[in-house]
Amino acid sequence: MTSSARRWKLACAVLAATTALATFAWQRGDDRPTRQAATTARAAGDPSPRRPIRIAASVLGLSEERLIRQIQSARSATQLAAYVEQLRVIGTDTSVEALAHMIDDRRPGVPEAILALYGDIGTPRAITRLVSLLEDDRPRVRNGAVYALGATGSGEARNALLAIAGTSGDPAQHAAVYALGAMGGDEAAAGLRELATSVDRRTAVAAVDALARIPTPAAEAFLVELVDADDPQVRAQAIANLPPVHDAELLTRLAALAEHGDPQGQAAAIAALARSKGDGALDVLVRVAGAGAPQARWAAVTALGELGGGKAVTALGELLESGDHNVTSSAAQALISIGSPEARAALIGAALAHDTDTSAAVGALLQLHGDDVDDALLDIVRHGNQRSRDTALPQLVRAGNEEALALAIELATSGPRNDRYGALRALADAGTEPATDALLELARTARGQTRTQAIEAALQARPADPALTQLLVDTMTTGRRDEQSTAVWTLARVGTEPARKALLAAAASKDAQLAQAAIGALGQLGNTAEVRAALVAAAKDGAPRVKGQAVQHLLNSGAPEGLQLAEAAITGGDADMARQMMWGLASRGGEGTRLLVRAAASPNAQLRAAAAGALGNADGTSSVDALVGLTRDSDPQVRSSALSALGQVGSAKAVTAVLDAARAGKPEERAAAMWPLSQLDDPRAEATLTELMTDADESVATSAMSASYNGGVAVDRALTAIVDDDRASASRRMTAAQQLRSRGGALDETTRAKIEALLGGEHGGHIDCCYDF
Repeated sequence: MTSSARRWKLACAVLAATTALATFAWQRGDDRPTRQAATTARAAGDPSPRRPIRIAASVLGLSEERLIRQIQSARSATQLAAYVEQLRVIGTDTSVEALAHMIDDRRPGVPEAILALYGDIGTPRAITRLVSLLEDDRPRVRNGAVYALGATGSGEARNALLAIAGTSGDPAQHAAVYALGAMGGDEAAAGLRELATSVDRRTAVAAVDALARIPTPAAEAFLVELVDADDPQVRAQAIANLPPVHDAELLTRLAALAEHGDPQGQAAAIAALARSKGDGALDVLVRVAGAGAPQARWAAVTALGELGGGKAVTALGELLESGDHNVTSSAAQALISIGSPEARAALIGAALAHDTDTSAAVGALLQLHGDDVDDALLDIVRHGNQRSRDTALPQLVRAGNEEALALAIELATSGPRNDRYGALRALADAGTEPATDALLELARTARGQTRTQAIEAALQARPADPALTQLLVDTMTTGRRDEQSTAVWTLARVGTEPARKALLAAAASKDAQLAQAAIGALGQLGNTAEVRAALVAAAKDGAPRVKGQAVQHLLNSGAPEGLQLAEAAITGGDADMARQMMWGLASRGGEGTRLLVRAAASPNAQLRAAAAGALGNADGTSSVDALVGLTRDSDPQVRSSALSALGQVGSAKAVTAVLDAARAGKPEERAAAMWPLSQLDDPRAEATLTELMTDADESVATSAMSASYNGGVAVDRALTAIVDDDRASASRRMTAAQQLRSRGGALDETTRAKIEALLGGEHGGHIDCCYDF
């Protein structure tokens, strides 16, 4: 590699690194790199503005003409940026003129790159071109020119930027403000100082931020002046940008703001004092942390953590006992950040002060490690309050502390209820073998709710553990009823082969309750051949209620065995079993409906009634035909069930059947048809109800009125007529009055008076009374 090539690579590397850093800070709004540079320059007393490094093309072995051609022909933003980066070091007025047409390029980023190049070239011709573009009506071009002028450092550029920065409402106003900050120099600083007190608040704050980017003593002096600005946001921004303060007078002003200023000023002053790191600043922070406003206290506590030192640790330790949870939490974290032995001792001491709220200190201790921390946490578990105990115990158990494990077992077996649950939770969350073994032992030996919770916790920690499965199997057969049920459903969740076999065996148990629970849980294992075989066996050999449940599950799962068993029950006259499967048959469609129709013809009245109820949810005309036939059944319960089902069906044939039943037959049969009649969405139904309100039979009329709640205006008129009819019986008029009142419609004063005469006041059917309390 030639020496010129090495020089070129070195120069490019330096330039690329500094440009990337500055660009990142500018675009992100992050002023840390520039602020650090500004602080360094102030310390060195360098008043000169920043300017790009200029290197002769011959030194780098580059050709300006060639780079211009490459920029003009670049096909990607990456290529163009690379060529511009080289040209910015050696470019002249030749580049300014040759690339002027590219300012009109529509590709994203191209005009901005060329304008930035003009700013780096910085010749009078480049500056003149940039100033002329300040009148351009394209925002991207105008803003690009503004930023580029900030890189030139020229007086002409500065004056142009100050003019824009001072024009309220100009879209490029803020860009000009930050460009002045990038330009630097005392003249730009003076202009920004003026802007900070003479323009709108948002621009003034931006001017302060830009002023902080200028690394000159004059700029710093202007910032100090702005500490006394009238606008609180401007004042806070100036304080936030101050370098570490060592001037006694300025420290006094910051201390006053920290203790008595507005919220924004307080926060900024506290941060500035923390950067100063002096004893005087520390004293102020201690006072604010102990007795300031809430927001100021929290900020001061955090600042004490940044300062560190023995005095800060002492103050933070005292704040841990303040009683303010936010302050104590901040103080605990501040001590963690200090990390000294004294800070550690302060945290441990606060955590062991059992007569106060120690949760913040205990929580902070969990971030530390060591024997002294473990000893403190053990003491908290033994003697602390429940909240602290619940915080400390899980970490100790998780870390394998044997004494903590023994304490957790003791609390789980004999502690108060909340402590028992917290100890079990700590064992479950630990995830260690000793903790899980302890859970299994508790599940074997404990009783009641503790045993249930121990099983649940063990299941979460080690779901496939054979010992847990065996424990559940034993509980399922020998435990109390509630424990048996819990064990059955837990085995279904475990889902291992031993758990599945245990459930299949339990489904055949002679204990009907256990068998029913097992059959219900088998539904979680899927519709496998093994599960179906167990259900079929239970349906054939189990107790009556077990049989019905097993068939119901088979029907719901779509297993063909379900239909076969249902047909056998209906044919064989097993009414108890058949009744339990009716709703399952309704969901099976055609074949299920066929069996329901068959059950509707059974000689057993209870089976016919059950079939009638299920047929209302079945498909097909055969179900309606069967229901219509059942409306003439000799058993009143069957007739009532059939009519109710027809009211749900709502087909034309069903409506006709309900209407016929309401008008013909015995009074009790007609009365039974009123409720199904009210469910029909048919105008004839309401008309029939209003007609039957005046039926000669009192029971029919009363049933019609009671079923008319959802009726319309015609019902209101019919009820009102009954209330007004002095020839109607008292009971009929009272029923009509009660229905009118419950419907809540608008009533005329005459009708309302008659209702009150019949029923009394609105409170429970009694006359309204007045009470003295």
